[in-house]
Amino acid sequence: MASEAPLLARAPPLARWPGAITVFAAPDAFLQASCPMCSRRHLLEQHIAMGYYPYSDLAAAATMKIPSASVGFCIKVATERGPFGIHYARIYADGVEVSHPELYNDGRYVVHGLHGFLRPLTHSCFDGPHHHHLTGRSAAASAATAASVVRIMIRDAMARLRDGGYGFMALAMRVKFAELEKYANLTLFALDDPAIFVGGGHDYVPAVRFHIVPNHRLTRADLQRLRPGTVLPTLAGEGQSLVVTHYATDSASSNSNDVRINYIPIKEPDVVVNSRIAVHGVYVPFPRLHLADLAASVAVASATDQRNDTCGTGGPFGSCASQVAHGE
Repeated sequence: MASEAPLLARAPPLARWPGAITVFAAPDAFLQASCPMCSRRHLLEQHIAMGYYPYSDLAAAATMKIPSASVGFCIKVATERGPFGIHYARIYADGVEVSHPELYNDGRYVVHGLHGFLRPLTHSCFDGPHHHHLTGRSAAASAATAASVVRIMIRDAMARLRDGGYGFMALAMRVKFAELEKYANLTLFALDDPAIFVGGGHDYVPAVRFHIVPNHRLTRADLQRLRPGTVLPTLAGEGQSLVVTHYATDSASSNSNDVRINYIPIKEPDVVVNSRIAVHGVYVPFPRLHLADLAASVAVASATDQRNDTCGTGGPFGSCASQVAHGE
């Protein structure tokens, strides 16, 4: 299988996939005898999953379908628990036992060893009739699968941050993984590694929680739509919120620096964006603003919008003025 890896890495859609990858690998002896008339590379490609699926995620649900690198097909994963509720669970990928879970796992690439003969996939990700195999635990399995998506997206963001020069933020996310996975969405403001270790950004290290907005995924476009005075709650807790102090205009000269949080411009918007997480680079750690500063920001917003709702109708955080008044 190792000899095929370089070719697989260059094959679409793997070549275009920026996220994590999970490989279900069988020994060469099984692979050679599995399907003599099949393309070995195609067979291997079918047993590569797009996403991060460690043993804990696979064992969390009774059954699940995970997308294969072979477009349109899914790998059906089933879990068989031992007697007396023991923790270890046997996992089967399309009917073949995962005999050696997590042979390799670096947070971005996972390899599970299989013991058995591989067969071409027949399970479409879109065909309805394949859902008949779900048991009475399907609701719990669906919930577990939804939760695993968050974990996958966190792992994906960590890997891309490491590759993009934001290793400290990736490490911080790993340390706080158990806390972060509780939220459906996250927005993070990060300093790159040179800014922390060379540029004097040491104050960022103990204040990471102040730079994480839970339950909201705010891309560059989303931030540009927020009006000054919009309050963004952080993981640092009540009374330690961020505030939008400037927003982009419609002028030709507007750029990403028109969006400022706590008066700090965005250095590199959309460093990482996936289905659950948005990460933006900033120049320096955010200063902590007092209530008077927040009120002043709301006053600026009121000058540009005569309505009382400074976030605008249907804004993602409701009325900013009312939030500030209550000290949120």
